[in-house]
Formats: sequence, structure tokens, C-alpha cells
Amino acid sequence: MPLTDATCKNARCPEGKARERYADSGGLYLEALSAGGKHWRWKYRIGGKEKRQAIGTYPAVTLAQARAKPATMPARSCLMVWTLFSPSSMPGWPCVCARVQPLKP
Repeated sequence: MPLTDATCKNARCPEGKARERYADSGGLYLEALSAGGKHWRWKYRIGGKEKRQAIGTYPAVTLAQARAKPATMPARSCLMVWTLFSPSSMPGWPCVCARVQPLKP
């Protein structure tokens, strides 16, 4: 179920846990830490390996801003290149990736 503004505002980390993750969609989630901080993160995979990228802290970055951010991140561009070309045909794909402009989904 996608997050709402109310869910983000009331997100808490239960006692005894280091963090609690509240999933949205497309790999986006809000991570509530035991110290009280809330951080937006985007989870994705490249070459079968899971990666995470920080987007910002809540409430400085709103839910709407967090949802729009992954489309403009360099990792998103790398993902687009990865899906368009097979890695075996592009051995130097990270170099190509670094030069790709962010793509809009």
C-alpha cells in the first residue's frame, strides 16, 4: 500500500529495533531510526546486486518530492542503460552510464 502524508508523519521505530522501513512503491521507502530521524531511501538492483541511494530526510523532503526524485538520479539513468543493453555486449557500461543524462520514466 502506498504511503500517505499521515503515515510518514506518524512513522516510528518500535522499541528494541534499530530501524523500521515503510515501503511506498518503485523501491522508495521511508526509514524511521531509533534515534528519531526519518530518511528517504531508494532501493534498486544492478547486475543482481541490491543498491540503496539516499534521497533526503523527512520532513525536509516531502512525500511528493521523494517520489519524483529517483527519476532524476544518476543511478536511475544507469538502470535505464542496463535494461536497454546487455552487459556482455557493453563491457564498459559504467563509463557509458556516467555520461548518460537522467532519463524520465
